[in-house]
Amino acid sequence: MSSIIIVEEHHEVFPIWLHYFRKKKDVTPMTLLRFDAHDDLRTGFFATDLRQLPNDEISLQKIIHSEFHFDDYILPAVYLGIFDHIIWMRPEVLFGGSGSSEQKYVRSWQDAGKSLILGNGQSPNIDAKHFTLKTGSLQTSDLLQNIDILDIEYDYFYCVRSPCVAQRLEITHEEYRRYETGNYHFARLHFRTIAEKQDGRFYLVFYPYHCSFPSPLEIDNVTLSDSVHRFCETLINSETSPKLITLCRAVHSGYCRQEQALIIEEILLDQLPKMNKHFEKNRNI
Repeated sequence: MSSIIIVEEHHEVFPIWLHYFRKKKDVTPMTLLRFDAHDDLRTGFFATDLRQLPNDEISLQKIIHSEFHFDDYILPAVYLGIFDHIIWMRPEVLFGGSGSSEQKYVRSWQDAGKSLILGNGQSPNIDAKHFTLKTGSLQTSDLLQNIDILDIEYDYFYCVRSPCVAQRLEITHEEYRRYETGNYHFARLHFRTIAEKQDGRFYLVFYPYHCSFPSPLEIDNVTLSDSVHRFCETLINSETSPKLITLCRAVHSGYCRQEQALIIEEILLDQLPKMNKHFEKNRNI
């Protein structure tokens, strides 16, 4: 029976994958089948040598939430040998139905295991891990077979293209003056911010502009429900047989709204047990 684990934001699947890989009887890299509106292949920079990640859960979770982000968790998994095949299934409404297959590698800068580098083809570097990246759509049935881990982010079904979530950070009066008088203040250069004064207190407001480009995946709830049901039906009728299933809500980051995430999750949790019976049957053939 496949295990099903739900996370809030996508980088939180990394310790789940790592734990599963470490518990395997062999160290053979696996195939990841993922449904997502984004590739999440940012290389990232990590203060911790990825090869020295701790085993204890508390220390590992601290690293995940302080050094990882929701778009840089896949390449570390490849770098550690967890995966050598990544299959990214993309929403057809955003990317069309065509796909591709590319040979890539990931290695670290100066073999230090911290700053990752993504490249095409083969690398002679001893630190490099090679992998196949395939893209396709749900109708590409051959990509649904022979996979180890199934990963689904809810924004595959319902996606806000450019979420603008304004957050305020309180600052001192002195820092407020630096911001107001400094054209090159780091918050101006690296973030979308404004400074505000309210009731004698001072704030930096991140992403203050309430604007968003409409997305073709911002669909009504009836259409959304039908879409998720069709998705489940396609998987049930395929030869997909994952050993682990990870689900990501993506609500805090703003890519999927709470209301729609609840609809998606309710359907998936209703249908996934049915899929699990099918998956178990397939694995026993």
